[in-house]
Amino acid sequence: MNLAVAAVFWIAGLTGDRPALATELPFLDLSPGQEFVVVGWYQSRMGDRLTLDECKYEFDIDRDSNYPALRAFDLRATSLSIRCRVQHGEAPGSIKIKVLGIIEGPNHEELLETVRITFDTTPRKRRLAVVNWVFSLKPEENPDANFVAIELFERTLARVDGADAEDGELEFILKLFQERQAILRQTPLWDREITRLANQSPPTESIEKIVRDLGFVESGNQWISETEFLASLRMVRRGDTVVTTERNALEEIADAWSTSGKRKALLRGLTNTQYESYVRKRELHEGMKRTEALTAWGYPDQVTWVDRDDQRFELWVFEDRQVHLVDDLVFGWVED
Repeated sequence: MNLAVAAVFWIAGLTGDRPALATELPFLDLSPGQEFVVVGWYQSRMGDRLTLDECKYEFDIDRDSNYPALRAFDLRATSLSIRCRVQHGEAPGSIKIKVLGIIEGPNHEELLETVRITFDTTPRKRRLAVVNWVFSLKPEENPDANFVAIELFERTLARVDGADAEDGELEFILKLFQERQAILRQTPLWDREITRLANQSPPTESIEKIVRDLGFVESGNQWISETEFLASLRMVRRGDTVVTTERNALEEIADAWSTSGKRKALLRGLTNTQYESYVRKRELHEGMKRTEALTAWGYPDQVTWVDRDDQRFELWVFEDRQVHLVDDLVFGWVED
């Protein structure tokens, strides 16, 4: 731990808490006389007002203060650890945050590790703000950020029950799924947790709208994933479109053919007589013509085709087997 991080912990030790992220401040119970440390990224300074990135609060700072941390060459890329005291605001019942000291650091990597280590002792209502901050880190600068964010999010969800979620907590979680879906759709959390929380929670218009926007469907008084719903219809999502399971299978077969290096001109490698011998044995062989395959195995129950790069791919589906063709030549088959 470098000196900056050590200093942060020494200051934070005055309050018995780890430094708060700027994004956590709305979830802190701030009261006059309280002192705390906040870590954030510099946004601007106007006279006696200092602001941090992604923080709705302003910080009162003495006009003549000359903290070394505020003289960095690139302040917008600089993290600041600010020791603060909560004071009474000008309006009745309001507060203002007075700056008592500023030091530079810690950096993203150090703060990420600190957050990970102390996460289980972080108050529940602040955990989602922490998770959201980790998700916001750029992967190219913080290679472990997405991995850590998913880990912390899963640990948070394990302690949340949709039926007794704190006020606004469930909506925050679902919006987090919505905002970070490019990452979370690839994890088991997506289908498992959204359906669990939606089915546990009391129905509200706002929650139902978010769940529908996420692609989930209400079926028989239960929310199910789009994947499960489409599967019941023998459909599947492929990119931005929905196709039949057979069409998706054929698209994958065509993808595999296109990357295999095989050439249609080399498929029919036997003589007509040799192919006829396979037909008589009711067997297939690579390079068979459509008519030969039909004679060997009979007519399929279902045929699906797709055109790709001036070639037509076909999938023949029988009760217990499949045949794959490209431009009327057999190039593969599957038997159960």
